Amino acid sequence: MQWTIASFPKCGFHVFLSHSAEDRDWLIEPLYDRLAQSGIIPWFDRHHYPVAVDPYEALRREILHCRVTAYLITEAALSHARGWQVIEKAYGGILQDCFAFFGIELSHVELPLFFVRRDHPTLARSVWQPLTSKGRFHSRADGDPLKWAFELISKFVIEEEKYASQIQQHVSNEPQLRDWIASRPGMVDRVAAAYP
Repeated sequence: MQWTIASFPKCGFHVFLSHSAEDRDWLIEPLYDRLAQSGIIPWFDRHHYPVAVDPYEALRREILHCRVTAYLITEAALSHARGWQVIEKAYGGILQDCFAFFGIELSHVELPLFFVRRDHPTLARSVWQPLTSKGRFHSRADGDPLKWAFELISKFVIEEEKYASQIQQHVSNEPQLRDWIASRPGMVDRVAAAYP
């Protein structure tokens, strides 16, 4: 059984920064600042987490309000077999599945960024393993990991905006796809990258 989303809210953020708490100081805080300064609106739990709301419901809602979920997979992330980041991965995966129409991904939601080697022994047995085929892996040759993550996230957001234009053209030429999207409240704007 596939979980479906009844309606898609307007995106208030470009990217949800899914991370391990141990990586906040060296990676997440500086990445958040750099993205925000460049005009990309990141969601970060230290700044945007709603108070007095069930945490699971809050995560579902906040991920729905983000165009992209960037999973920042580090040694710390791999050391937690369970936890919030794994739940965020589940919600992001469900959201990604909702944008699939007969094999066409109308929007690319998940962006896995790995700060560990592809052959890391824990990675092969982790919840992150299925994302390795579409993930990006940082290596020493890539230089500063913060700059690398910033550039990939920025590029991904821009590429998704361009992809949205192509999908809009496809939708206008394909009545069945147009009807399918129209039957899902808010999806037109999400697929068209109208927000944020």
